[in-house]
Amino acid sequence: MDWMQILISSLSGIFGTIIGGFIAYLTMTKQFKYMAEQEIQKQRRDDELYLKRKRESLYAKMYDFLMRFEKDIRNGKDNWMSKQTKDLFNVIQVECIWGNKKTMDLFYDFFGDLFNSPSQYKKNFNKAHAKNNKKILDFQAHIRKELGIKD
Repeated sequence: MDWMQILISSLSGIFGTIIGGFIAYLTMTKQFKYMAEQEIQKQRRDDELYLKRKRESLYAKMYDFLMRFEKDIRNGKDNWMSKQTKDLFNVIQVECIWGNKKTMDLFYDFFGDLFNSPSQYKKNFNKAHAKNNKKILDFQAHIRKELGIKD
């Protein structure tokens, strides 16, 4: 063996090591990027699920509140709410940050309509009750649509 063959075999070994190291580096970088993207997507799904659960809880409380408040008005308490209804309203006020703006606007519009309805109950009980029931069911349908609940 002469020096030229030794030099060529040494250089080919060095170049092979460099190329292999570079390929390994690219593979590890690609795997790291893939794992990071997977973790980001998982976190995003978890955040969406957390928000959906919070909204489900809030909307159930809102629906319960509207039913209770309508019952309080129907029972002749005028604009006064029972203690449980007031407590539920206070909880809704705190948790309303989780709600969709359109749903919250719909809730407060309906709350205002209910608040002003005792005089309607005195005039025509059945008509006022049917009107408020329809609004409650419309609110329920809106909530079900927003949450993606299908029958």
